[in-house]
Amino acid sequence: MIRADIAAPDKEGLDSYDSNTNKLTLTREDLYKFGYSVFEDMTSLERWMHKKNGALAHSRPIDLLNTPAGIEEVQNILGRIAHGVYS
Repeated sequence: MIRADIAAPDKEGLDSYDSNTNKLTLTREDLYKFGYSVFEDMTSLERWMHKKNGALAHSRPIDLLNTPAGIEEVQNILGRIAHGVYS
């Protein structure tokens, strides 16, 4: 399940993460929180994350979460959806 991929590390494991990995993990978690607030349920968010999106050059949002730039792109599209802008 994706939630395991985005969970913040526990205190003991924190030292084994470099700062970039930890920052990316926290950013993914923030993205999912924002996405949940937009879609209001996890099932709809997960469906959207796994569906190709024309606003993302026909990529699936889930496939862009491995870089800060990709996360930012997905967050921008979620923001557009939240404001009623077609995406």
